[in-house]
Amino acid sequence: MKKLLFIILGIGFLFFYIGRTDKSGSTYSKSTTSTTSTKSLMTEMNYLNDISEIGWWEVDDNDVYINFNTLPSDWNMIVRAVALKGNKTTNFGVHVWVLSGKQKGWKPRDGGHIKQITARYGKIE
Repeated sequence: MKKLLFIILGIGFLFFYIGRTDKSGSTYSKSTTSTTSTKSLMTEMNYLNDISEIGWWEVDDNDVYINFNTLPSDWNMIVRAVALKGNKTTNFGVHVWVLSGKQKGWKPRDGGHIKQITARYGKIE
C-alpha cells in the first residue's frame, strides 16, 4: 500500500514539474522570437534617425510606428521603404503605422493614425 502511495505521489510530482517547466522553461518562446525580430528591425531602421521630419519611431514586434513632426511630401515613399526593408529583414509581415503629433508609446488602439501599410512576401499589400 505504501509503495502504491509513493508511486502515485511521484507521478503527481512529475506531472506538476513538467507543467511548470513547459510554461516557463521551454526553449521556444514567442517573446524570444519577438525580441529577436524587434532587435533586427531596430538595427535596420536606425537610418530613420537621420530623417529630420521624423520626431520618433518605435518598433514593437512586427509593427513599426513612425511619428512625423511635419508630414514631408515624400512620406509615402519613406513608409513603403521601411515596410519593404522590415519585411526583408524579418522574412515576416511588417506593419508600418504613420502618425503625426502623437506621443511616444502610441498603440493602434489609441486611434488617430494617418495610414497603415503592410509588406508581406516582398510586396506592399
